[in-house]
Amino acid sequence: MLKRVYKNLGDYSAERQKWAKAAKYYKLAHDHECLAVAYYKMEDFTNLKNVIDSLPEQSPILDKLGEKF
Repeated sequence: MLKRVYKNLGDYSAERQKWAKAAKYYKLAHDHECLAVAYYKMEDFTNLKNVIDSLPEQSPILDKLGEKF
């Protein structure tokens, strides 16, 4: 339930273009896909790389991120 609260707070922040706050909440929610988007929007490629490295090789998130580059 707590993860859902963090996810909702992240979504709320993202809707308002407050990407640093959104990233903080997505990280707490362990929502790697939304976290990657927040880091991408902030152009924080160091942390984005860390998220990518933590994902399993068959993760569908990797395909979505690959389309951005």
